[in-house]
Amino acid sequence: MTPVVSTNVRSVGYDRLTATMRVEFKNGGVYDYYGVSPELVESMLLPNPWRRLGRLVREHRCNRVG
Repeated sequence: MTPVVSTNVRSVGYDRLTATMRVEFKNGGVYDYYGVSPELVESMLLPNPWRRLGRLVREHRCNRVG
């Protein structure tokens, strides 16, 4: 997991083998998003990712894991 500068996202991780991105939110929620491209993950590591990319990320199937 890589910490990010954001008001609501704490950190982002990525498993290239399964194309699964994990997002840990500051409110305690942790979600896995499936079928995510490496390019989207790289963009999520920039400041304030959810404000810019949240709608695009939510288009992926997800599962709450924490």
